[in-house]
Amino acid sequence: MKKLLSLCLLSVLSGCTTETASEIKCPKIVIASDLNKAVMFDPEGGAPLLRTEMDSVRPKCDIMKKAIEIDMVLRMTSFRKAGSTKPLHGNVSYFVAVVDGQDRILKASDHQVRIDLDEKKSNKISLERIEEKIPLSGYENLKVILGFHLSDDQVLFNRNARNKKVGN
Repeated sequence: MKKLLSLCLLSVLSGCTTETASEIKCPKIVIASDLNKAVMFDPEGGAPLLRTEMDSVRPKCDIMKKAIEIDMVLRMTSFRKAGSTKPLHGNVSYFVAVVDGQDRILKASDHQVRIDLDEKKSNKISLERIEEKIPLSGYENLKVILGFHLSDDQVLFNRNARNKKVGN
């Protein structure tokens, strides 16, 4: 009977877990909707020559002594203008910002990704690894925002494209 009770107790206790570093819930991480696409305009007008989109972000959070380390993989896809075979090269810059509950920026960092599309390549997938450290105290109220650095014309292009999709 003691063996049976011990086995039952052991099986119940083995189901208990403690929170480890890899199990900590990450703060909210978002890609800003108006800043999720970067476009390279054709100087002669018409459709953009190149469009790069932030597709997704995959975070993992670990507890340090007094901070949380966020290790993110940001996936971006770049597309060339349909029918174009001209080689395209350039850098696209983006930011990562940590904001508090009142949307005040507590920390921001700038990053760049190189886009090279030769004449035979129509798209490119980029995976960017980003690390950020945030304070452990009050991290539940923090938010991480990602987006491209865009000109006013690029932001307007994104809004118009989104409004056309909503209207369809």
